[in-house]
Order: sequence, then C-alpha cells, then structure tokens
Amino acid sequence: MILPLVSELLGRVARLKVVDDALDALRRNAPQARLSGLTDSAKALIVATAFAELGRPTILLVDSNQRAESLLEPVRWYYRAVTGKPENRVEHIPAYDVFPYEGRSPHTEISENRAVALWHMSSGEADVLIVPIEAALWRMRGREFYRGLARTVSRDESIAHEDLIGFLAGAGYERQTTCEMPGQFAVRGGIIDVFSPESAQPVRIELLGDTIESIRAYDPSTQRCCL
Repeated sequence: MILPLVSELLGRVARLKVVDDALDALRRNAPQARLSGLTDSAKALIVATAFAELGRPTILLVDSNQRAESLLEPVRWYYRAVTGKPENRVEHIPAYDVFPYEGRSPHTEISENRAVALWHMSSGEADVLIVPIEAALWRMRGREFYRGLARTVSRDESIAHEDLIGFLAGAGYERQTTCEMPGQFAVRGGIIDVFSPESAQPVRIELLGDTIESIRAYDPSTQRCCL
C-alpha cells in the first residue's frame, strides 16, 4: 500500500521548474526536451510523471535487456504511486536473443513476452513500455495486427473448429501433442487445450460440433481438469 502522503510528495516533482519546462515543451509537440544528470531512480519517477501529466503512451528506451529488467519494478512502483493505477500497465518488451537471418528461432518465452506487451499497448491496456534499443530497432507491424493476437471465447459460443485452431497457430502458439507450457496448444478431436501466457493454468475447450460446450482449467502435470 502506498500512502497518500507519499503520492502527494512524488507528485510535486512535476511542479519543479526543470521538469515542468520539459513537460510543457512536450505538450507543445517540441521534437525533444532534455533533462540530464538523473539517476536511474529519478528516471523511473520522471517516466511515470510524464505519463501522468501528458496522458500519452510513454516509452523508456534503455541500452540492454538487463537494464530494462532492472528498471521494470522501480518504474512500476512510481507509476502506481503517481497515477494510482495497477502496476501491470507498465510493460517490458525484451529484445530477441538471435540476430536477423541467423537461421534460429528466438526463445519462446521472449516471443510470448513481446506479444503480450505489444497486445496490451495496442489495446490500450498498457501505458508505459520499457524497451531496449535492440528491441526498438526491429520493424514492428501495425496496431491492428497486435490487437488481433488475442481472442475471447466463452461457453455456448459458436466457432468453427478449424477457425479456432487457425487463430491459435496464427497468433504464434505452438501445436504440441500435449499442452504443458505457456504458448502451446494441443488438439484431440473436439478437444482443444490452450496455455495462454496470460494464465496461470492451461484451459481445455470442448466443442460439440461448432459450439463450445465447456471451458475448464486443468493441471498440466496430470492433464486432469480442475474441479
């Protein structure tokens, strides 16, 4: 819990002349505004303050994945203190661990984290992104593509069996014999198991024809549905 007094004190940072001048320049769409001599903690606070004052999606560019990871929790804490919003609205887009044309696929977890962060930002569910330079240099797709990486399904909904499988494959899920890890799915007749990176457990979707009959979480180690 962050005390109101703490939030009030941190909010005064925006009224410091150097900070106010920089934010005012950005409000007027100046190409740049400079603040120098900041420690990492001060940078984390300024990023959160910039979003709170400007109300625009904010990106913090850093020099490496390690730096991004070390700044993630400080930025989240200051963001929550300054805005009062949930800290998970601050996301980190990790850089790939392979080079273009290297002939290797990036680690699955990295691809999942990137997809989730970009989906949240494009869907308006993230306000601040922490991005290493290596990640920012990669060409990105349009916003609509990242919005389409997620789909909500519910019981009694009608959806063609092949359409659901096609969506999962198109969104980057890997088809496996059994679904045990985030980012995987498995198909057995009218049963489709899916492990979303956003969920603590995979779910089992049972279709009767093209109608979703049930959606239940299950234990990936035993493959048994939870009661």
